[in-house]
Amino acid sequence: MQHPTATQIVLHDLMGKEQHRQAVLPQHNNSLNLVHLPRGIFLLSYWHQGQQLQHEKLLKKSKR
Repeated sequence: MQHPTATQIVLHDLMGKEQHRQAVLPQHNNSLNLVHLPRGIFLLSYWHQGQQLQHEKLLKKSKR
């Protein structure tokens, strides 16, 4: 996961419940360990200094 200025990523389920939050380094390839989450659709948001920069849908297909 990469965004040029994001310092944090937040993952919500479709009910709006926060499932994961992680600090990231801008302009680096960052990875997410989502093995603890069930299959489904999640909303991934990129944040910097309290402002949402971008969001996208993430589909997790299996428990791996």
